[in-house]
Amino acid sequence: MDPKIFLILFCVSIAGVSNGTMDKLQFHYGKSIFAQLSAEKQIFFNPQESWKLKYKNVAAKDYRPRFPLSTTLLVSFTDAWHLLKLFWEAALFLALFLAVGMKGKMAWWWIILTYLVYKSSFYVMWEWLLAI
Repeated sequence: MDPKIFLILFCVSIAGVSNGTMDKLQFHYGKSIFAQLSAEKQIFFNPQESWKLKYKNVAAKDYRPRFPLSTTLLVSFTDAWHLLKLFWEAALFLALFLAVGMKGKMAWWWIILTYLVYKSSFYVMWEWLLAI
């Protein structure tokens, strides 16, 4: 068996973990472990507050970028949700790149297994690891 298959499954599980964490932050932040962090740390994780980190001073209605490209190319480094999205996209693209490079070495059932690994990783983060 080609060792790339395990790397593909690892990448897909990272994507699932990232996506599960993104959804937990976005839709159930108050019921997540992140809501128990100190107020200082919560601003990075709480989507209702973290969006402000890409701007200079939202309270004063100064919506200029906090640092160059903070509202576009480098938005991934302004809050947890966007950073997790970067991990999600990178993991999926790497898995796709590796799978294309396998040139027919993957059986049809690998598609099903890959999907199950992705959904399982998502569910574990969403339901168990991040819940309080």
